Amino acid sequence: MPLKLLPARPRAGRAEARALPRRLVALAAGTALLVGMFFAGRATAPATVVRSAPVEEEPLAAEAEEGPGPADTVNGVAVGYTRTEEGAVAAATGYLAAIGDKRAFNRQWREGAYRVIAAPEVYEDLVESVEASYERIEVDLGLGDAAAYDGSILAVTVPLGYRVESFNEDRATIVVWAAGWLTRPSGQQLPLRAQANAMELAWVDDDWKLTGVSGSQPLDPPGVTIPPDAQIVAEMAQFNSYHHRPQEP
Repeated sequence: MPLKLLPARPRAGRAEARALPRRLVALAAGTALLVGMFFAGRATAPATVVRSAPVEEEPLAAEAEEGPGPADTVNGVAVGYTRTEEGAVAAATGYLAAIGDKRAFNRQWREGAYRVIAAPEVYEDLVESVEASYERIEVDLGLGDAAAYDGSILAVTVPLGYRVESFNEDRATIVVWAAGWLTRPSGQQLPLRAQANAMELAWVDDDWKLTGVSGSQPLDPPGVTIPPDAQIVAEMAQFNSYHHRPQEP
């Protein structure tokens, strides 16, 4: 069954954006997590949160001599994956984390990052989709110019599991189940959200590149949805656990 993303409601007074290609359904996956967290948590009472000063972070990099990659970092994004199923899983997971990275609240950073991870033919569509999503969040959070983002909010995307839908040496579809957290500048923590994200990849210029993204309806783990929905539990059982790299069967 194809994954579908619930459409976000347009803001009052704004014209609806034009329809985007089906391969990039409504919102980029990581951004969809942020949108879902934000609008699901608008009525949530503030929580007590311990705050610390923003810290410059370097992207995590794996040893490249062995394993599926990454082998390098470009524009703050880990790149350089092997032309294998493991490499496709690693690329899909890393690219989803980049889409939902807190640094993506800086417009210049996210445009540079997405130019690295997206196939050339979908780059403009990806940016348009993402910009519409971040505009909604930034306006409601009162962040102003995205380029002036100073690290006063926390956004985290954490992969929980993966499933290989299809793979060959030229194309792959990897479904990544991921959770996300978001805080307001005031420190208010919004509810955790999780969903499955189908990451469509193609082998372009000696690396895996993103060609399409679609997200499911929320797939929150037990403890977030109480009591856990039986259908959600059954769907979660279809995902493999991460152990640094996919294990051999």
